[in-house]
Amino acid sequence: MLTKVEIGKKYFHYKDKTKFYEVLEVGKLQINDERYDLVEVVIYKALYEDASLGKIWVRPISEFLEKFSEVE
Repeated sequence: MLTKVEIGKKYFHYKDKTKFYEVLEVGKLQINDERYDLVEVVIYKALYEDASLGKIWVRPISEFLEKFSEVE
């Protein structure tokens, strides 16, 4: 399991090790919900051709660390 996220590094999701993503930035989510307000998020980009669901993704950093691995 990952312990940190690095901007500019490539990662893959545990469900499909052939589809890579690049971390663009780490940010904060600000919403009016105490459970999620100011939670750290990872902003990342799909690097594969068939990105029909979207190219840019945002996910809480804790979830990203659980579900992604660094490309070596």
